[in-house]
Amino acid sequence: MLSEINLLPQREQRSIFFVIGITVILAFGLLSTGVLFFQYQSLKTDQDRQQAEAKTVEKMIEIESQKLLQGASTSEVGQYEQIVHTIEQLPVDTIRILDQLSAALPQSGFFTSYSYQDPGTVSVIADFGTSEDAAQYLYHLTYADWVRKIEISSLVKQDSGIKVLYKATYTLELKRDVFAEVKGAGTE
Repeated sequence: MLSEINLLPQREQRSIFFVIGITVILAFGLLSTGVLFFQYQSLKTDQDRQQAEAKTVEKMIEIESQKLLQGASTSEVGQYEQIVHTIEQLPVDTIRILDQLSAALPQSGFFTSYSYQDPGTVSVIADFGTSEDAAQYLYHLTYADWVRKIEISSLVKQDSGIKVLYKATYTLELKRDVFAEVKGAGTE
């Protein structure tokens, strides 16, 4: 009779729970890796899309800014053309008006500002040494043959400690026909 003698220690049989545990861990690892890969891909796609949108927005901003610059230059040119057209329509000789205005100034008076408000309406701001000089200037302009109407808008005393000045603001409505006749007579 033969008997089998095995002197090697018997190997323990692996438990079914060990195989199931390893399988679950490997499946969980593969599933986690797959989820992370898909999230990475979606984030990369979102990043690429946002970069493309940013480039598109930058191009749109550049195009719109160029349009604005062209529109601004066009509107400025239009404004300048309108100003030139308005000035050409004024038949009043500016040099003659300034000559008349400065001739009526008293010795202590001088102009600070001179501007057209409407065709035929002039605004003058002048400084005087005394309020009597401002009144004298108003008187001379009131009875000038080329002034239709004159108003003094304000008379303000400015005391700088060294010198006292009176700043007067006048609004004149001119008799345009007086200047047009003189201009026409000189050109014939």
